[in-house]
Amino acid sequence: MNELLLPAPVLILSEEINLDLRLKILLMELGYPAHLIHSTPYLDDALEIYRLHLPNIALIDLNFTQVPLHDLIRSLKAYHPYVIIILMAPQGQTEQIFRGIQSGAHGYFFIEQTDREILQQIRTILRGGATLHSELAQYILNAQTQSQARQFINQFKEAPSQLFTAIELEILSLLAKQLNTREIAHQLGIPLYSVEGRIKSIYRHLTHK
Repeated sequence: MNELLLPAPVLILSEEINLDLRLKILLMELGYPAHLIHSTPYLDDALEIYRLHLPNIALIDLNFTQVPLHDLIRSLKAYHPYVIIILMAPQGQTEQIFRGIQSGAHGYFFIEQTDREILQQIRTILRGGATLHSELAQYILNAQTQSQARQFINQFKEAPSQLFTAIELEILSLLAKQLNTREIAHQLGIPLYSVEGRIKSIYRHLTHK
């Protein structure tokens, strides 16, 4: 991806030094010059970076402890409504990722993934697509029976079968069966970008208005 097409600047918000360094290296490999990558472990500094540089991408550690994730995402979007928010998540935090998507996150990756996998996830998000792992797909499909998700469903007064289109439900079902996006594209006979776009549509359905 040409660096001229990359949204910039970037903000990395993490209290983990090793994760911060890893992401800086990966972003430079993606094409970002070092001076466009800002990072901090502190909320106040992050907001100051926002005021001074207006980042177009924010990578947020899901374990950031200084403010609830919902409030953090809303605060960043208040400064810049079109910022692309990507969550950096440890595996096993499906419910927290779900809440992050509800709050307006555009995507996520697992910190346990390889560098190559993380770069692919970021590229997918920057192309306007999105991905979902199998546990989150199943969580969404079961949303009306889960206590933490029930409030979300009640807000829309719709069950998942009413909230999503038929093809979106089929994609969720295939994701829940641990098929990846390429396998789903092959099985449904549609382009990969169409699958990623449908998953992005699922994100939009989940987002609180």
